[in-house]
Amino acid sequence: NEWCSDAFGWLVGSSQGYGLLTAAHCAHTGGSIALAQGSPTIGNVTASSEENWSITAGGTQYYTGQSTYRGDVALIRLNSGGTSSPKIYRGPRVTTTKSPVVSVLRRFSYQFENVYVGGQYGETGTYNITLVGVNHGYTSGCGPNCVVKNIVLAGRQYNPCAQSGDSGGSVFRPTTGGVTAVGVFSGFAGSSCDIIFTDIYNSFLALPGDVLLQ
Repeated sequence: NEWCSDAFGWLVGSSQGYGLLTAAHCAHTGGSIALAQGSPTIGNVTASSEENWSITAGGTQYYTGQSTYRGDVALIRLNSGGTSSPKIYRGPRVTTTKSPVVSVLRRFSYQFENVYVGGQYGETGTYNITLVGVNHGYTSGCGPNCVVKNIVLAGRQYNPCAQSGDSGGSVFRPTTGGVTAVGVFSGFAGSSCDIIFTDIYNSFLALPGDVLLQ
């Protein structure tokens, strides 16, 4: 597992508590999650059923019991008493500016739509979607035949662009009163200005719960 960002707060269920979404390749063996090295754990990822990545079997896997590939997303279930927020940070890397998550995309992305990325290196964008519902081979990270499956590709022309530590971060679209949750950032299709993400709609269909909205 590696140090990554998180995307959106998640409500697992009224009786099951809160969570966060991140990239599955950041938690590909499941287990405990901490905010920093040496820090107490904040939650846990259930291997296979709530993460869908293998570094030895070639990237995207099925969630347990499912038969559709759904990109690269893990659900962090926060410890009892822990809560997540219906907000994301906006702006540069060091910022206190937040925007409420007021809506979530209840469909798959369309070609030519615009999105932004938020992660530990700050907000970047605008990215324009070029391909939807496709598979893409990564050059490293999960063996010689590493493929992230059923994802969205988007690109932009100029820097600054996303960085590797932004994996698992938010993909969103500004809207009236805040932002719309669109997806979870996975990685790059070549340069850092050509990005790959998983539609949030895939996570809604595959994982228990839903995006936490304000």
